[in-house]
Amino acid sequence: MIERAEVIKRGKEIITKLSPSEFKVLNGSFKGLKYPHIDFIGRASLPTRIIGSYEMQLHPLIEKIISTAYSDVIDVGSAEGYYAVGLAMRMPQSTIHCFDIDEFSLNYCKEMAQYNNLHNLTYNNWCSPETLINFLFQGRGLIFCDCEGYELELFTQEVIGKLTNIDVLIELHDVFNPIISAEILSRFQDTHHFEIINNLNINFSQLIGLDNLSDEEKTFATYEHRGGLCKDLFMEWAFFTPRNKL
Repeated sequence: MIERAEVIKRGKEIITKLSPSEFKVLNGSFKGLKYPHIDFIGRASLPTRIIGSYEMQLHPLIEKIISTAYSDVIDVGSAEGYYAVGLAMRMPQSTIHCFDIDEFSLNYCKEMAQYNNLHNLTYNNWCSPETLINFLFQGRGLIFCDCEGYELELFTQEVIGKLTNIDVLIELHDVFNPIISAEILSRFQDTHHFEIINNLNINFSQLIGLDNLSDEEKTFATYEHRGGLCKDLFMEWAFFTPRNKL
């Protein structure tokens, strides 16, 4: 816990050095998104969100998602709102439905949406299998899921049977349970095509706005610190698209 606290403290110092007067995303799909404050966000990866390098492996896919006419996006595990509010900013004609069991994160997400003058979001707590089964998509839908190992409980065969016309992006947390990837891919195989994206070989050289950081600070700030100080665990995402699109 001491190491994590030090990582968070150092990250906030670097963010303040980057932009002492405001906390605005500098790169990527959500460039220009503003954080109202960083006083209470306990995320080791916070500098990557402000820099805009967070999960850069997904950037091409995020742009593809933004260019798609989704009526509804369900964000399971919306946390403080980086993706939820960022997508709401870039997709004003879509409704972003935030789900998170952490009340503070959900409240911060709402605060960030208001700070960016965005109103096309809803805020919800628990997302259960029944939530997805009963959700009424108004048109084309996307589920965007980062639920920290809850994937197997959420995406049951009954749920997937209701998602045959829905796109689904899932972060696969084999770090919590090594069977998650294989089992999730197996469950979706009859109804969806899939694409796998991982976090290997990411090129940070094109990032802008970092000129006042030392090389060491740039390296520290682009780590997501998954697994500890200056560590990035191997992570994969699966993007599922329906085999039989309407």
